[in-house]
Amino acid sequence: GATGIQGATGAKGSTGVQGATGAQGLQGAAGATGVQGSSGVQGATGAKGATGAQGVAGPSGLQGPTGPAGATGPKGDTGAAGPTGPAGGGGIVATVDYNTADGDADDVAYAGPGIAASATEIDVPIGASTITSLHIRSSVASSGSFTVMKNGVATVLTCTLNYATTCEDLTDTVLFNDGDTIAFRFVPTSASSARIVLSIRTS
Repeated sequence: GATGIQGATGAKGSTGVQGATGAQGLQGAAGATGVQGSSGVQGATGAKGATGAQGVAGPSGLQGPTGPAGATGPKGDTGAAGPTGPAGGGGIVATVDYNTADGDADDVAYAGPGIAASATEIDVPIGASTITSLHIRSSVASSGSFTVMKNGVATVLTCTLNYATTCEDLTDTVLFNDGDTIAFRFVPTSASSARIVLSIRTS
C-alpha cells in the first residue's frame, strides 16, 4: 500500500566515544611569502676587535722640490794667524845711457847699482847674496850683450839683445860673498842711442 506519513524526529542520543586518531595527511603546498615585517631596533655596538698585523710598506714617493735657502748664519770667529812666511828678496837696478857711433867693442859701457854708466869698469861692494833673474829693457831696439860682473870677472848671468828692446836670463844663478864686488857690462854690436835699464833679484 502507500507509504505512511514520516514520524517525528526522535530525541538526540548521547555522544559516542571518540574514535582513534587517523593517519597524518600529506603536506600541503607552501603558502605565499608574507609581507616583510618592519626593521627591529639596532643592537648595541660590539666590542673593538684586536689590531691586525702591519701591512707591507708602500714605495717611496717622489722627492719634493728644494726648499728656499735659509738665512745666512752669523760670522765665525777669526782664525789664528798663520806662521810668518820667509822674507822676500830684494833687487838691484842700474841704468845705462849710451850713444855709439859705430857699435864696436870700443864702446863697452859699465854701470853699478845707483851709479851712472862709465867707459871704465865700476866695482860696487855687495854683501853675501844670491843673484838671479837678469832683466834688460831698452828704450829703442838695440843689439848687444849684458853681463853681470863679479870681482871684475864675467859671470854666467848674461843675456843678449838682438835688435830688440828686452832680454832676460831667468835660469842662471851667481853667489856673492861678503867683500865681493858687482858691476854690469854692456857690449854693443850696433850703432844706437838708447837708455837701458838693468835689474836683478837678490836673496
